[in-house]
Amino acid sequence: MAHDPFDAAGMYRAVPQIDNPRVMRPTMRLIGPDEARGILLKADSDPDFHQRPVSQRDVRRWEQLMRTDRFVSFLPNGPLCFDDRGLLINGKHRLTGLTRQERPHGFVVFDNVPRWMFKYFDTMRPRSLNDVFAIGGRMTGTQTGSTMRLAMRYEEFLFGKRSAHGWRDWNGVRDEHADVDEFRTRREELTDWYGDAAKSYPKSKIVIAAQMVFRMYQQLAWPENGDKLQEFWTALAGGTAPAPDAPALVLRDWARDRGEARERIAAKRELHLLLLFEYFAQHAQGLGIETDGVRWGYGLPMALPFHPDGPEVALENVKRELERMNDEAESITGVPAA
Repeated sequence: MAHDPFDAAGMYRAVPQIDNPRVMRPTMRLIGPDEARGILLKADSDPDFHQRPVSQRDVRRWEQLMRTDRFVSFLPNGPLCFDDRGLLINGKHRLTGLTRQERPHGFVVFDNVPRWMFKYFDTMRPRSLNDVFAIGGRMTGTQTGSTMRLAMRYEEFLFGKRSAHGWRDWNGVRDEHADVDEFRTRREELTDWYGDAAKSYPKSKIVIAAQMVFRMYQQLAWPENGDKLQEFWTALAGGTAPAPDAPALVLRDWARDRGEARERIAAKRELHLLLLFEYFAQHAQGLGIETDGVRWGYGLPMALPFHPDGPEVALENVKRELERMNDEAESITGVPAA
């Protein structure tokens, strides 16, 4: 980014500064659900100060983190702040989530914080997922985060944690950066498919994340016959196949036409993943596809990887290989999978 030579001096008012910062000495406090309710009631009763409206989505996030023991107590980033009258200035989402728990959680607390400081809260650039990857020394591409999140949703589906019919809303799930980073550590093999997917995308217009997730989980499901998968992939990426009704060509043409037309499709990443599995199953069974277009709808269930002996065998193979990956990651990091 180019340097902005504009000098704000004389144009905007200087910010106030606190005379004695020692009065804001931090403490470490365990706050329980009942105390949290009292803090919130007191804050809401003040007619002169209001925080932003509470987002139930954010409350559910904190509630789930606390309930599943993934809330970091006494985290120095984002302390709770109270003014000189003991009124809460920030942190309503966290404390509202805490009211729905059964035990206390730890917070860094600053007392005697001037109310004028509130407008300067949360103005720093938030750390992105790619920042977290870089800090961990992990090589990434622009689509790595999206790919990991899609793979997380797909594994949750494979393990029965998500409905086969809810995939349209998968991209609305908010993941913690730490969870995605830890998942990437256990699914290092997923990144092996990045180069091929990136080369295929300009001509096929099939989302890179969908290509990567499809390649890995289908390979895990039917490892003894990589030839079929390679045939399908070659046709998808190169646009050549023995017959015009080859499933890979029909899917490629459909995705390319919509990509070039800039057609907006909700949950495109998830839809492409579903269609890749469905059309590969057709290819593996030697079936042709009508060439008048791809038929799809949001009511379709998410597809399992294909195996000629049935989906149960495919799922068993995938789970076995995922356990192997977890064990390998644990041997390197010393951290067991959840």
